[in-house]
Amino acid sequence: MNSKLIELQIFHLNDGIDSIVVAALLADGTIGFGQGIPAGYAGETIENAIFAAKTVLAESLKNLAPKTITHLYQKAYDLPYIGEDGNIIHAARCAVELALLDAYGKYFKSDLTSLVDWLGFGKFTATDGSIHEIKPTITLDGNDPAILKTIRKHRFRGISDFKLNTYKNFLQTIRKIYNQYQAKLQSGQMTLRFDAKGQWDVDTALATCQKMDNLCICSVEQPLAIDDNSHWLALSDLTGMILTADESLVKFSDGRYLAENQLIDCFDIKISKNGGLLPAIRLAELAGSHEIDVQLGKTTHESSILAAAGKRFLQQVPGVVFTEIGVGLSRHDIAMGKNNTFFNKYQVNEGFGLGISVEIAKISKIIVANAHKVNFE
Repeated sequence: MNSKLIELQIFHLNDGIDSIVVAALLADGTIGFGQGIPAGYAGETIENAIFAAKTVLAESLKNLAPKTITHLYQKAYDLPYIGEDGNIIHAARCAVELALLDAYGKYFKSDLTSLVDWLGFGKFTATDGSIHEIKPTITLDGNDPAILKTIRKHRFRGISDFKLNTYKNFLQTIRKIYNQYQAKLQSGQMTLRFDAKGQWDVDTALATCQKMDNLCICSVEQPLAIDDNSHWLALSDLTGMILTADESLVKFSDGRYLAENQLIDCFDIKISKNGGLLPAIRLAELAGSHEIDVQLGKTTHESSILAAAGKRFLQQVPGVVFTEIGVGLSRHDIAMGKNNTFFNKYQVNEGFGLGISVEIAKISKIIVANAHKVNFE
């Protein structure tokens, strides 16, 4: 059998948001898929992602023909994070990394759960991860006039964790939810988190967090601007609120800075934002070694490719406190797998690689331009 990588196919798709999808084709006909969604707040664009995939990332894969899955892990680990212009290329890197892991996972008959062992994270290998114990978070629409009915419906399904994103009258909605579910929120039978999207200055963050603490908001995500690392500690001390870094946590060096300076309480890790499955697991290990919680977020309109990668993460990383994966997948999902939640439970994707199959016909419905092909033969 021939494990040589012979071609990358690079697609620009749009299903409500731009994404890059990469197909990795091996000499024996095995094919794997990966996806990345450019993070605009980190300076990424779809054009730069496509360019990075067909240049600096493709150039690093010449003559790739690993003999074992661990040889492939090393190649995936070594993929570049920075493009030719000096900017990050996490979306493109993620798409290429996941495509390689999916293809070679199938080729070597691996479900990729040996990643934590290969990375040397012994405290992870002795666990079954979080996938059997964690329940999905539902992100609520603050403008939903029937929001209490929506919560009641999800609670009937066994969902207990909810999240609100910032919008104009969010405090009014939070008070409405608190008045209805005060006892459950106070007892921990139900949680409500808030995502400020980095839109507050420190004075606004302080005043708002103090109000939220009295309304049983269990944590606030990105309450400060992306480039404001000087007020996290003061905000935490003055409010007592659990603070989560999202947009401020893009590179591994961001995580190291936040952790070593004890600035935040929780990492919001996203597979695409952080550059792939391997860097996401590394960030989780960094968080654990500094007693920082981990939540696994998702990007709006991601497909089952990223959801499947998220589930491989949950299979290997213990103690994840919240996750949003598998909820609200893209309308024209190009992949098939057990990535939607069943009531309040996650099902492990059986099979090798990411445990998914991609329908090429569905790609044609949301493709923006002809695929770019990089041939290695």
